[in-house]
Parts: sequence; C-alpha cells; structure tokens
Amino acid sequence: MTHMPHMDGRICLVTGGTDGIGKAVVEQLAPLGAELVFLARDEQKAQTLCAQLKEQGYKVGYIKGCLDDRASVRALAEQIDACLPKLHVLIHCAAEIHRERLENADGLERTFFVNHLAPYLLTRLLLPKMIQSGTARIVNVGCTLYSRARIHPEDLQSTQYYDGVNVYARTKLCTLLFHRELVRRTRDLGLSVHCALLRPTQTTLGTQCGLVPDLVSALGHPVKQSPQKAAERIVTLAAAPKYGLETGRVLGQGLWTRLNAAAKDDLMAQKLWMESAALCGVEGELL
Repeated sequence: MTHMPHMDGRICLVTGGTDGIGKAVVEQLAPLGAELVFLARDEQKAQTLCAQLKEQGYKVGYIKGCLDDRASVRALAEQIDACLPKLHVLIHCAAEIHRERLENADGLERTFFVNHLAPYLLTRLLLPKMIQSGTARIVNVGCTLYSRARIHPEDLQSTQYYDGVNVYARTKLCTLLFHRELVRRTRDLGLSVHCALLRPTQTTLGTQCGLVPDLVSALGHPVKQSPQKAAERIVTLAAAPKYGLETGRVLGQGLWTRLNAAAKDDLMAQKLWMESAALCGVEGELL
C-alpha cells in the first residue's frame, strides 16, 4: 500500500484484528503511520502481531475482548473510550459463521449478533467520540454473498429455519442496509461512512465448523481472493483523502458495486435499524 498517504496523528480501531482480513488490514494500515489499535479475542495472537509490528517501528496496540453479547460490546466500548483520546477511523472486520444455530448470553442468534448487532451497537456507543474527534470515518465490510439473501423481519433470529451459509449471507445484507441507514442518519454530523464489498476470501472463516464446502457450493467456484487483496479495498476507504470528502460509497469490484434492490430498500433499512436498536437496548435516534 505504498501509494496510500500517511495517516500520522490518526487513531484507527479495527475489530477482528488477529485473523484473516482484519489482520491483513492491521498489517497494511500500520506502515501508514496511524496510531493503530485492534480488538482481539485471542491474547497470544494479539501479542505476537503487536510484537512483529512494533519491531518495525509501528505504533500499534490491542484491546482484549469479544463481541459475543451486549455486555461484552459495552465493556469494550468503555475500554476504548478510556484508552483512546480520540477515534478517527473505525473498521468493522470481525465476523463469524456457524453450521448449527447458536445463541449468545442474551438469547440472540450468534451469527446475526456478531456480524450485525455487534457492529451496530459498537458504532452507536463510539459515535460521540468519533464526532468529537473530527473528520472521522467508519468502514463497514460487506460480502457479495449478500445477493443470495433476503431479510425476514419477523424472523431475524432464524428460529424457523437455519442454514449456516444463508444466515451468514443474510447478515451481510444487514451490513449493507445498516450502512445505508447510517449514511442517512450521519450525513450532517461530519462523518464519512463507507462500505467495502468483498468477494468471499481465503480465511479460516467457515473452516472450523466445516462450512467451506457449503460456501464453495453456494458460489459455484473455489474461493480464490487472498486476505491481503481484500484488505486493500478496506484500507483505501480508511486512508485515501478523497473518501474523507464524501460519504456513502460502496467500493466493490466491477459489477459488484451495483447493489441489488434488497440492498437499496430504504424502508427495510429503517425497520432493521429500529429493530436493532430495540435488540441492543438503545434509542432509535443517534444522539
């Protein structure tokens, strides 16, 4: 990413920073000079990554925690607020996929919570700090698999029928709808909100629960994109000066930037926002 401008003085936060795309984002952002903090569930991985980057002279640290339920997200937000004087860039990379339906401590379906409700709640909690920091950016991370999904407001928890790949795809449609509504609600707050729309990428996501064959079947071809290639699009949205002058961009590849009707449904985006607020225990309005 040598063509990217330096980000001296900018404080960046990356979720899911120890594996896959999140780790690649951390590795590509660090050389740009930002003060970089990533969230990590696995402390050993976090320490190893920090040591490697600090040896190269980069300013990097981590906050240990998880995005499993409302309490853990709120605890992380409190740590972030206490540790960081400002927050200029928030990048949502953390994601999960499961073969079987699992619930978290709140009784909420886990994939839906981690992939959608956690970034929704974390964004809501950190928004005041980002607004106070000035010229801040939020980068959401979507996936082209969203196109095989539809939102069913009466069954966001997938209690009627559960299929791991379909539920994952649905959460990525939720990401695009969340992005769309967040853009609308922050347009006058001085924030830039963008979304990287990625093709399925070669990571450990789906490996442990044995869903890789299902993902390949859903795609009709093997997954070929590397985490490093996927991360380039995210880092571009986080660092390129032109994306700080506008908001609402969805940066994909070729025709993938042409979102389908389900991802541009403003009424559904508003309904999902309000239902997410209720599930997370926050008010519908931002501030």
